[in-house]
Amino acid sequence: MKLAYWMYAGPAHIGTLRIASSFRNVHAIMHAPLGDDHFNVMRSMLERERDFTPITTSVVDRHVLARGSREKVVNNISQKEDLQNFVDRASSYSESDVILADVNHYRINELQAADKTLEQIVQYYLDKARKEGFLNRSLTDAPSANIIGISTPGFQNQHDCRELKCLLSEPGISINQIIPEGEFLKNLKDLSKKVNYDLYVENQIKFVSQATWFSKSIDCQNLAGKEATVSGDATHAAAITKILVREMGIHVSCSGTYCKHDADWFNEHVQGLCDETIITEDHTEIGDTIAQIEPSAIFGTQMERHIGKRLDIPCGVISSPVHIQNFPLGYRPFLGYEGTNQISDLIYNSFNLGMEDHLLDVFGGHDTKEVNIKSVSIEKNNIHWSYDAESELKKIPGFVKGKIKKNTEVFAKQNNISTIRVDVMYAVKEKLSS
Repeated sequence: MKLAYWMYAGPAHIGTLRIASSFRNVHAIMHAPLGDDHFNVMRSMLERERDFTPITTSVVDRHVLARGSREKVVNNISQKEDLQNFVDRASSYSESDVILADVNHYRINELQAADKTLEQIVQYYLDKARKEGFLNRSLTDAPSANIIGISTPGFQNQHDCRELKCLLSEPGISINQIIPEGEFLKNLKDLSKKVNYDLYVENQIKFVSQATWFSKSIDCQNLAGKEATVSGDATHAAAITKILVREMGIHVSCSGTYCKHDADWFNEHVQGLCDETIITEDHTEIGDTIAQIEPSAIFGTQMERHIGKRLDIPCGVISSPVHIQNFPLGYRPFLGYEGTNQISDLIYNSFNLGMEDHLLDVFGGHDTKEVNIKSVSIEKNNIHWSYDAESELKKIPGFVKGKIKKNTEVFAKQNNISTIRVDVMYAVKEKLSS
């Protein structure tokens, strides 16, 4: 296990608790050290609701935890005899079903644990319904669909679910099951209904969102050729990369994900759409890459937003982990018709266009700020800017300032210049003009 002060994906128990608390009438019990019991606070804060079954935490004493480490408790738990005995005894005293979360919390992360826990719960109740003769395998009368994977507290999950329901209802498609969010376990037996696709194909409709018109407008065409980097979970990062390149005409220099377990899938979906891919859980590696590229905009998680603020590069948040401000009270889905509008707005508003930067310079915007010269790439190469060079750089209009700064640093690195002075800037100008 790698010790880190920042993790893109949380520990496995968070994924298990997300699934358990999303179902109705499910009470999750967690045996964990003090400090791992923050889930109830996190969920109520992010979702801004109290209508859920709180998690009960049985706190492990630090002395017991230390003794368990000496006795290699991890290897013992992997055999599951003790925990399974507990489940069997609890089942005999309770009228409820008791399920042991079959997840190795030392080897997988939050996203993998959520998938495995949902699969385990669904399989348990389908097997139970099959044994009792209640498994429903009938074909639905009307076109129908299942929505699987909506959980809490997920990035835009509630809004995406609402948009999906609207998207399906317009052509007359009924929702058979939405799991796990808001569903009762007793209804999982109906998940095995055969959904009717034939009528859906006959009744499907075409809809044009505002994003289609916007992508052809003169404003959107200003984005053509702009440079961006993308980072996030595998599905969001791949989708945003496709939208930027195929629909907005934006050049993606680097696209990456922290989901190492989805690396093959991710590489397959972004192949040919970006200059390079990066699969890593190390935020410093992503920060160094962004600093070296110096794109016009970043699309990533809250960590990439922090990196962007340090480098003075705008960032649009497209993936978890995120701050509470990305759980808005307003309606902001990423899926469906309205989702296309929201994504178009997010992309467009994440860039500083040339005239905007120029006007900010003219009317006292960017020229009142300190020029950002402390990027990761500069610190690594020990390149510094003199006071006179900084002053000269401030006089340059904002829409070309970043490119001039980058070209000057590259020139200094190639010529082993440790301090950039005004004469170095003019030397770069002469070289590029020749």
